[in-house]
Amino acid sequence: MPVFPVESLSLLDSLVLGAVQIMTSSFHLLMWYFLFDLYSQQHKGYFGMYNPITYRVQYPSWAISFLVSGILSVSEATYSSVHSRKLAFFGNIVSASVASVGIILIIIELCMEEELSYKNFSRANVGRMVSMILLITSLLEFSLTFTYVCYVFYNWDSLMQENTPEGGTSCSVKEVSYPEEEERDNSDEDGEDKEEVREEDGERKEELKEETAL
Repeated sequence: MPVFPVESLSLLDSLVLGAVQIMTSSFHLLMWYFLFDLYSQQHKGYFGMYNPITYRVQYPSWAISFLVSGILSVSEATYSSVHSRKLAFFGNIVSASVASVGIILIIIELCMEEELSYKNFSRANVGRMVSMILLITSLLEFSLTFTYVCYVFYNWDSLMQENTPEGGTSCSVKEVSYPEEEERDNSDEDGEDKEEVREEDGERKEELKEETAL
């Protein structure tokens, strides 16, 4: 499996990701209330009112998914378990999907021109400006969540393993050698070698005595 260019996401990266998602969702929900108040006070003129597609489907309210994924990302950074990582992964998939659909809807809104009453023209311009800002924040949300999802997907095998012995992973522990212990070991080995040499010399002397006796 190919490795994602980002080698690792630190604890701070996950916390920043969650914080940005929470702030983005809060801003979208605030703009939802603002647009609702803005469009609900339009005058019913001859050409009608400005009713964009993002307002009809209540796209800013979809930012609740951003809030949930942000909370899950912060939880994953705090607890750093396989279960929390899976929840954050699937939550960011939902957020990326919602942000991509919202980007398409906002682009459709900005490209369409509707006939409306001149009394509602200023409100329509304000609403389009708000949609442009929502487009930027949606692109930000999509880029962050897409990066996180790709990182987890390409490093799934390593990230879905527990770092504790209960998780079943084998951890190799390197033996640490200290200079004093090495010196003792060397001295013990030298002593054993000397004893072996002495034993060999003793055996040779006994053999020579037996030969001379014969």
